Amino acid sequence: MIRFLTRPSETTKSTSRVAFRLLNSLCGSNGNVCVSPLSIAIALQLVLCGAAGKTLEEILQSLDIHCAGREDLARDYYESMRFLLDQSRVTGFEGEGAGVRFAVANSIWCDERVSLHPGFVDYLQRYYAADARSMNFADGETLKVINGWVSAKTGGKIPYILNGLDPAQILVLINCAYFKATWASEFSPLYTRKDNFYLSPQEPIQVQMMRKETKLWYYRDQSCEIAELPYTDLRFAMYVILPAMGTSLKHFVAGFSQEQYWRTLSQLSEHMGEFSMPRFKFHCGLYLVSQLEQLGIHEAFSDKANFWNMLVPNQPGLPFFKIDEVVHKTFIEVDENGTEAAAATAVAMTSGFLQPAAPPPFKMIVDRPFMFVISERESGAILFAGSVADPRSAGT
Repeated sequence: MIRFLTRPSETTKSTSRVAFRLLNSLCGSNGNVCVSPLSIAIALQLVLCGAAGKTLEEILQSLDIHCAGREDLARDYYESMRFLLDQSRVTGFEGEGAGVRFAVANSIWCDERVSLHPGFVDYLQRYYAADARSMNFADGETLKVINGWVSAKTGGKIPYILNGLDPAQILVLINCAYFKATWASEFSPLYTRKDNFYLSPQEPIQVQMMRKETKLWYYRDQSCEIAELPYTDLRFAMYVILPAMGTSLKHFVAGFSQEQYWRTLSQLSEHMGEFSMPRFKFHCGLYLVSQLEQLGIHEAFSDKANFWNMLVPNQPGLPFFKIDEVVHKTFIEVDENGTEAAAATAVAMTSGFLQPAAPPPFKMIVDRPFMFVISERESGAILFAGSVADPRSAGT
């Protein structure tokens, strides 16, 4: 049985770093949290393909990626996707698998007022199978098309990724991921019933708890319990990790690193026993700039960002080109049959040239004779006109 990779690729390894550091940052803040480290890591790979200098170094370090160059990273990504998506059954990057539907999709959306570097576009199309489209970001239909693409690639579970397009945004890079699978051993609905779920030791609530008696890969130590729930395609599984009694989830996640995760998986062994867990279903929407800054990405969000490899050089009026926002949305549903999950990550790039420069300040002191005109603005008809030589004079 395949439970985990003993030698993860650079792409898959980066998902572990993203997963546990993001969960540490987000857990306990706003209720339920769900992230797709794979989607986030791939979206950042799309960005780093056009990065250089310190900007590139920070993104690589934040993802814990160690490749000799972009070509090595692209090949690593491509081979990782071939492995994850079952290369023996898949054409492109999508396939059914053994009762599992798993798909990823990438896209680049560029405002028609700028020109992307052909080499950058070709690179993402060739290695990342990215759709590339040039559209008018000022047209409201563009937002509908982008959100429609995301909805289609996530089975309708992420109906939209962007609320709007800022006038300064000129490029959006998107990754979508979709996963649907049935349990290798399903939970019988006959055994699902209401039972206590403790929000805190003194705060029980009633929820629908699924349960079964079965043989599972399981491990327990002083810090937690962990059980593996395989899907019909045994390459995939859900790992349910329960902190020890008396340990808050926030405290546990804060100390649970990717190294500890791998060590815990290596301790799993088959046990016969009883397992129960609640059904759950929720959406999660996040803006990740602050969390990515905690990962070590800083320059990419500043006016010093170096993403000029994305654009045709010497385009006029581009004082800066940087990441404006990173939007991440997920959906997950777990029930007696299995799991359905979807994610979309959008990285919006902005430049200063689309915002007209503020006019220079002026100073006008009316301290000498002056003229005035009172006009109807639409027709131009002058209703009154005159001049003032001495403001003290009341006239004749």
